[in-house]
Amino acid sequence: MRFRLFGRMLLAAALLCLATATATAQQYNMVVLGPCGTSTQYLPYAGLNNQGDVVGYNSQVNSAVIYRGGAITSLGLGHAAGTAINNLGQVALYSSTSFHSYLFDPAYAGRLVDLGTLGGGGGLHGGGVTSATAMNDRGTIVGSSSVPGTVHHAFVYANGSISDLGSLGGDSTASGINNFGQIVGTSTDSNGYQRAFQMINGTMTDLDPSNPAYDSVASGINDSGQIVVVTNKAWHLVQVSRNKLLWVAYRGPYWYTLLYSGGRYTDLGNLGTTLGTQGGSINTGGDVVGFSYSSPGVQHAFLYHAGHMLDLNSHVNNLAGWTLWSANNINDWGQIVCFGHGPDGVPQIVLLIPEGIGV
Repeated sequence: MRFRLFGRMLLAAALLCLATATATAQQYNMVVLGPCGTSTQYLPYAGLNNQGDVVGYNSQVNSAVIYRGGAITSLGLGHAAGTAINNLGQVALYSSTSFHSYLFDPAYAGRLVDLGTLGGGGGLHGGGVTSATAMNDRGTIVGSSSVPGTVHHAFVYANGSISDLGSLGGDSTASGINNFGQIVGTSTDSNGYQRAFQMINGTMTDLDPSNPAYDSVASGINDSGQIVVVTNKAWHLVQVSRNKLLWVAYRGPYWYTLLYSGGRYTDLGNLGTTLGTQGGSINTGGDVVGFSYSSPGVQHAFLYHAGHMLDLNSHVNNLAGWTLWSANNINDWGQIVCFGHGPDGVPQIVLLIPEGIGV
């Protein structure tokens, strides 16, 4: 197992060299994959692996689909979206009919396996709700599931069973997992704040316990342990004694994105305004994608690489007439899945392929 992990790390290093050598000036060719509808329950979802396979929701067939090599294949679950796909081709799906999530495994003739729930109500016939958000190459899935009462907890699904990851005091959801089983997400604490967490060896910890009075969300983690954090943290001076002022964190007016690495935070910046950013996916090389407000009410997809945030709308060769409003996933080859629309305004899933790299 150590040898296999070492081999994976060598491959990741090779991919990193290729993907990062030209990313700052990289141009992309866009492939339109299919319409994704306007429902907010499907728009967040678009999984991507290192083979360039994409999963999501296609509104023409009203089904979870996989886009592979120019072909579109239904995954056999209507009113559903593919939410994640790993490098073995395993897919996590979410159904808006049953409110459950499933595992699709091509090694078992594409059989759909219901992940189950942690109990609780809601869902079809009160059978609970489970929403899968991320998966690693071991087929371990994380997300959020209802528990008895009115609360949802982060879960992990592995080896055929679902387990409660707990919380920091209230609701919780897991949004990322790496190949070493490290999990990140967000949990409401006892004071009602959303708090970014990481979970290592079964222990959930607040990423910034010394400053509890603001909101944060951990949205992705790579195999190096780098974490994407979206936060509204701001600072103001508070008088704590007659002659002493203290900088104290509080909920600010805007959300922005940080990269947490080695105990330090780096602000990713913005696309020319201070109106907020939201980072999501991170690859092995530490490249982050998401969206930023380029002007009031206008979102643009971004790529963060080597200390710079780039508007992807300025780096696509065949973009004419299109707007990319959100980048949702990036793989280790630098391929990026985005949501956007052309002149007709129809929301579409698109794949950006760096020049010189095939699908």
